[in-house]
Amino acid sequence: MSPYLFRFYVRDIIQATTRMNVGCSVGGSMINLLCFADDMVLIAPSWDGLQLLIDTLYILADEINVFQHYSKTVCMVFNAPVSRKIVSRNFPVFTVGNTALKFVSKFKYLGIIITDELQDDANIEREIKSLFVRCYILMSF
Repeated sequence: MSPYLFRFYVRDIIQATTRMNVGCSVGGSMINLLCFADDMVLIAPSWDGLQLLIDTLYILADEINVFQHYSKTVCMVFNAPVSRKIVSRNFPVFTVGNTALKFVSKFKYLGIIITDELQDDANIEREIKSLFVRCYILMSF
């Protein structure tokens, strides 16, 4: 399905979640949903807030018969840069319907490796390896 058609189909989901008073303040704007094509990322500053967003997305998607790949759905908690600001290292499991979601320390979103430590090392390493492979292929000819 094209990104335009997908956006048209799920516009009610996008509008409902962006109207909620749950999310992270970025540059003075409340952000809780990032969308590109058929990929969605929910963002919240608390466990309760994220579970509320997950529940809302689940209900709205079910109403318009959008199939969600729960096996591809993961959760990540970003580590605070200052350890004394860490409230907890253990969080209850997030659920979609009756399905528990898996916590990960890194995942790939739109080709970019995102880590819970907010470091770009994994992406830089991936790009260096890719550069070496391209150079090797060019030198082989």
